[in-house]
Amino acid sequence: MANDILVSPLGRAPGAVSGVYFALQVCHKMEIAKVITVGTSHPDVVSAANHYLGKLFPYLHVEYDSMHIPALDLRGKNREIMPYVAMIGLALEQAQQTSGQVHVAVTGGRSGMGALAALATNLYGADHLWHLWVHQRIEDGGTVDKLTGLTDPAAMARSPFLNPTVESDACELVELPFLDLRPLHRVLWDYRRTGEVPDPESPTAALFARAGIQSFTQVFPASMTFDMADEVMRLKSQYAQATPREQERIMVDLGILLQSAGIVNGSERQQLIDLVASQAAPQALIDLAQRAQDRPGFWKWLGENKDAIASFNTLAQMLFEALKLWFNQRAPMP
Repeated sequence: MANDILVSPLGRAPGAVSGVYFALQVCHKMEIAKVITVGTSHPDVVSAANHYLGKLFPYLHVEYDSMHIPALDLRGKNREIMPYVAMIGLALEQAQQTSGQVHVAVTGGRSGMGALAALATNLYGADHLWHLWVHQRIEDGGTVDKLTGLTDPAAMARSPFLNPTVESDACELVELPFLDLRPLHRVLWDYRRTGEVPDPESPTAALFARAGIQSFTQVFPASMTFDMADEVMRLKSQYAQATPREQERIMVDLGILLQSAGIVNGSERQQLIDLVASQAAPQALIDLAQRAQDRPGFWKWLGENKDAIASFNTLAQMLFEALKLWFNQRAPMP
């Protein structure tokens, strides 16, 4: 039984993802069991996920999971670009937990998304990296604004705009080279904390020194990066001294960070803000943990370690402390 997983950026053309799936199946005889896409929250990208891939892949008996950063586009480095790389890293970490091979496609989304997906593949590792070439006619007609009449998943599977393999010479799947830096992760994390590597004379030390600690801070570990964790602790410090109105703003900022890290979705983010605003009892956070989405594993950790934070009197204090303890467990900090 196939356990292979395909991870891909997603833009306005759903066929850039499904086309890779079909090409792997038809041209390379590889069976994909699950597809994960990472996109922005732009309405067209959400539509590509929900109205097309979210219908097509279940029809094909393939599990589908769409991940979205809160931003509508990739503009700011710290607010959009680095969280996007980390979100792909999270998808790759999840994919590597299965026994199958991990495939990454770089065709979906704008060219910058493909570049970031290739970067994440080097940083977080995979088994294959793919680019899909399609005929210009298919590329021009494959965006969601031009697919509005295509609503039936069976018809989608026969459409060259979502399955270019149905036409002769309409597509070509190209395997791309990459480096797998997974063996260096622990050294990278230690270097971020201390600035030291095991052998200062090694080529690895030169690589780290040239890249700079800040580069790794913005990327590792996946999901909540070191930069994000530092920002959470900064918000925690501000919250303790803030007025009620300032605390509301801080919780909004925290919610955006948690959504960028995949810890909450849009609905859960608002639930969290509302719970703090209403001064709900700390138990409400535990209750949310039992029903929340759990890609990075924070909510599962919270449920299993609730006694460690039971002494805090307010839900906000409990949340900040839980985030600190959880992140320190993932990537111990001094």
